Amino acid sequence: MLDPNERLQAWWFSARADCDDLVATWTVQPGSLTPHLQSCAECRADLADTAVVDSPPRRHLSSDELWRFDLGLLSSDERTRMEAHTARCADCAQAILALEEGDTAIEEALEMDEEGASGVSARTSRASVPRRPGARHPEQREVLEERRDFRVLLVRERQRVRLLVQPLSGRTVTAAVFLTPGKPSLKPSQGPEGLSFDLSSYVASGARSAHLTVQAGSETLERDFSF
Repeated sequence: MLDPNERLQAWWFSARADCDDLVATWTVQPGSLTPHLQSCAECRADLADTAVVDSPPRRHLSSDELWRFDLGLLSSDERTRMEAHTARCADCAQAILALEEGDTAIEEALEMDEEGASGVSARTSRASVPRRPGARHPEQREVLEERRDFRVLLVRERQRVRLLVQPLSGRTVTAAVFLTPGKPSLKPSQGPEGLSFDLSSYVASGARSAHLTVQAGSETLERDFSF
């Protein structure tokens, strides 16, 4: 219908006008090709370009997921998905292996430290133990609050997260952690460092904050904290 002089310049208007079989791929069985798709290289190239929609690339483990795995904070569902992913992803499996090897190296270094610490202070001896770049300590402590009579720390270990309330100056301290408003408080355990609240299962459920109350003599602390 176009003027003959315009036809050569308007080739794009009718190019691939018969390539309508792509729509059929939305309803046919995966892998099934119509006769047109079997013979049309351009349509097959289109199918190859859109294959990622049906089979998206695997998402690698994020740094946050690796961090929470290292601390033992993954839920059972998250751990199941992680194990299924690492079973078929060599890169992420290598990342998990590196974490485990790092923990083994730290434990061996500390054992060597303890064996060779005779006559030397523990702090000096540990500082002299060589560590590989990026090696992590067995636990990480964050001071949340420090008062005259007590100190509050958030302690992160490989398989555990806990809140520690340490008495200072020989004071008697009482403390409670409320995980949910209106619910009973979390019971602490008494240890050589003070009152310890195990938050591991609570953190694994996806929670990220709680409320703390501490009483030491006439001093009272009320605060929310996150982890």
